[in-house]
Amino acid sequence: MTGAMAALGGFVLAVLIAAGAWLLARKGRPLVGGPPAQPASPLAQPPLERAQVIESEKAPSEAEADPDDGFDYAPELRPQPAVGATERDGKAFEETFAWQRLRRDLEILEHKVDAQQHVITALQAEVDGLREQLSAASSPREVSPEYDAALVYARQGMAAAGIAERCGITLAEAELVCAMATK
Repeated sequence: MTGAMAALGGFVLAVLIAAGAWLLARKGRPLVGGPPAQPASPLAQPPLERAQVIESEKAPSEAEADPDDGFDYAPELRPQPAVGATERDGKAFEETFAWQRLRRDLEILEHKVDAQQHVITALQAEVDGLREQLSAASSPREVSPEYDAALVYARQGMAAAGIAERCGITLAEAELVCAMATK
């Protein structure tokens, strides 16, 4: 464990040294002794250093010295990113955000539809059950098979005496069958 920690510490130290060397090289300073390296063109230097190089090339005499020496009246403009690229990046972000919002809304709606579909299925089953109960309640009561023919004659409008004579039942039974047929 200690060896791993030492190796990690050595790696971090090496990275820091390399980063420092890279920063010094970018600023134009030599890593080992000697005068700082000068860029080929004064335009390649940062604005303040460029002004110093230009001023040193002029080398005005003491009498010609300007009281505003070192003051930059016309600062150099920094390059700005292209407007189209920034707008495109912003537009792409907005579109991505909008798509994510639409997907979330779609998932919510799908869950609601699923819940409603379960409720509809349950309601359909309940309605089917109620229809079965209604049809069972409204269907004519089952009559004993010996009275089936008498019931058919009663529905056709035959008189109780005729039903009793044809079916071989008493007159009271025939009258009862006629009463049932009218309901």
